[in-house]
Amino acid sequence: MGKKTTKSWDKKQERKLRSYLKANGYLYVCSKGSHDKFRSQITGKNVEVNNHINKMVWKRTIEEVADDLKSKGYNYVPYERVR
Repeated sequence: MGKKTTKSWDKKQERKLRSYLKANGYLYVCSKGSHDKFRSQITGKNVEVNNHINKMVWKRTIEEVADDLKSKGYNYVPYERVR
């Protein structure tokens, strides 16, 4: 038997994370090999998303985006509401 992979989870969560960033005002800036760079239109903060994202990094990125917008007094779209 082959080794179990989380490839489908990774791809699904990567797409959802990119949708989450877009919903919260982050625009795609550029790609640097194994990761993409996004910049907030609202606050100017940069976020990098790896192509094979770790679950802890994924959670931290979601929290950073929410904290960044809340600290500046803006509302944000919760991750659970993004498809």
